[in-house]
Amino acid sequence: MEEYKLTKAERLSNRSHIDALFKKGNPSFHAAPFRFVWIKPETSEVDSFCQIIIICPKKRYKRAHTRNRIRRQIREIYRQNKNPLLEKLKSVNNKIALGIFYQGADEMDFQITKDIFVSALLKLASNFEKNT
Repeated sequence: MEEYKLTKAERLSNRSHIDALFKKGNPSFHAAPFRFVWIKPETSEVDSFCQIIIICPKKRYKRAHTRNRIRRQIREIYRQNKNPLLEKLKSVNNKIALGIFYQGADEMDFQITKDIFVSALLKLASNFEKNT
């Protein structure tokens, strides 16, 4: 049975991993309003195969309720569609820290955002399959 939870272990909260993500993140790829950056954590103390952080810039969205709404929507889409990515990571025994940046000019419709995000996650999963 597939698990549709987003646990604390799956959220990137380690300050050193977040700093490393910004400094040494692998070449990112863009998918319309999203930019994905990832690293392989150097320590083995990571519990989950994929830890995520969702970033929505204050410079572009001045109101906190707008940023929070965008982050909630992205978190919900990831929670429902993370299983193909996790299966690929488990099969190649990789652990990653993933940064998801929302860079859209305006808020998008939820269904359009979902379609773009899901196709980007599948592209990311296929990228890990090719690299091993």
